[in-house]
Amino acid sequence: MKRILLSVWAGLFVLQASNNSWAANACEVVGADTAQENHCSPVSAQSVLDLSNEQIDNLDIKLAALEKADEIPLLTASARVIVPPENEQIVSTTVAGMVSRIHVADGDAVQQGQVLAQLNSPELLALQRDYLKRASEAQLAEAVYRRDRKLQKEGIIPQSRWEETLSRFNVAKAKAQEAKQMLLITGMTETEAGQLLASRRLNSLLEISAPIGGTILQRSASVGERLTANTPLFRIANLEQLWLELSVAQDRIDVLTVGDKVKVAGTEAIAEIVLLGRHVDKQTQSVLARAVLAGPQAELRPGQTVNALAIKRIETAAFKLPQSALVQSEGRDYVFVRTGQGFEVKPAEVIGRHEDAVFIVGELDGSETVAVRGAAALKALWLESGSAE
Repeated sequence: MKRILLSVWAGLFVLQASNNSWAANACEVVGADTAQENHCSPVSAQSVLDLSNEQIDNLDIKLAALEKADEIPLLTASARVIVPPENEQIVSTTVAGMVSRIHVADGDAVQQGQVLAQLNSPELLALQRDYLKRASEAQLAEAVYRRDRKLQKEGIIPQSRWEETLSRFNVAKAKAQEAKQMLLITGMTETEAGQLLASRRLNSLLEISAPIGGTILQRSASVGERLTANTPLFRIANLEQLWLELSVAQDRIDVLTVGDKVKVAGTEAIAEIVLLGRHVDKQTQSVLARAVLAGPQAELRPGQTVNALAIKRIETAAFKLPQSALVQSEGRDYVFVRTGQGFEVKPAEVIGRHEDAVFIVGELDGSETVAVRGAAALKALWLESGSAE
């Protein structure tokens, strides 16, 4: 075996000497300028390595087919799943009182308008009483208004009295509207306010309803608890749409562009980047990148921290190879494509890298088989043979 290898290497050195001599003589004969025009340069000389199957086996060359790629990984980053602000609401009590009933728990799905809890509130009684009083005063002022309008038309009362009556009526009506609005702010509906006005029966029980349909993310009160006005009771969110907030190192944010896609590790979720932040967090030195997830997500939950992979879709023919398949010469990248006689050296342009993989484009159609191990040995033979000198 050693004799065979020595014979192979000896043959290659003879080939190198012959090629070097021919190349040097050719470039000397035509001159420097003509040599440049005729590509007597390292990267444009003969790009074929003639090797037998036995020689390839002895060099421990491993081959693999080109793997087509339609996307390029850009970077990985930690991301947090959040609910868009317009899809999340805090449900609070607008009056002081004691919680008498709670009808839902964390994680429950609720419909818009569904009763979540009941509150027993003396303050609500005061608001109802004020509304009934203001409504009665407005009714009385309206009666006087109608009477004086008729008298004014008949010329029985002066214009000044009519204007005073009209002013008092407008003030009374405004106060009644204000008292009604205060009740509506507490959570009473128009129907309930109308029933109160018709029955004139006060009720200290206030029903707290869901302002939107969604899921209860947090319950903050318990039955029997006394609350002040504006105390949060529930946090409710519509989970049909979720966002990802990626923390990207500030020196890597320029890799991303709006429209790039984001994959979430361990799931089928796909998101699209819609915003690249302009602010650097002073503690983490990271920049926010926001991505919108496509459709409802059963595998992701608000508050969850995930590993995200940003990718760029590509339309040109590109291929994925292990880093070991690529060699460099004079600043250019090459791959060794298997042929019937050995290998053809083809230039490649690297358009992306991720971990130990490279993504390339070049004069390749995807049907080729390339050397993915032993490329360094092939490069040495290529250089020694004079093809790259």
